Amino acid sequence: MAIGLHYVFDLYGCRKEPLETVGNIQLLLQEVVHVVGLHPIGEKYNQFSPHGVTGFILLEESHISIHTWPEENFAALDIFSCRDITAIQEIYLIFQKYLTPTHIDTHIQKRGNRLTQPDAIQMDSDRHVS
Repeated sequence: MAIGLHYVFDLYGCRKEPLETVGNIQLLLQEVVHVVGLHPIGEKYNQFSPHGVTGFILLEESHISIHTWPEENFAALDIFSCRDITAIQEIYLIFQKYLTPTHIDTHIQKRGNRLTQPDAIQMDSDRHVS
């Protein structure tokens, strides 16, 4: 049992225009949050010059974020949640509606496994990373 799940979506071949400004990206994130049934408690967006966006919605369940590279027709979207998200197909439809990617790589990472697995191997506390 994990503490949370981190959903990572790499969106390739997106249309450039929707990736360029905050408005479209804000609508995309808000629709994902609504469809998945998450609970927003705050949001922030940054418009880069000449184009590109970073967006973040803080959730009761954790967060959703996006970073766009219009010049590469690429977006990276993450959802970290303390509950399983079963609406993956609906999320893909939202991506198609707003960005029309030609390819989506999806990875799901379990977070906090060692907290729920007491027999997990522990790192030597005297080791330091330099």
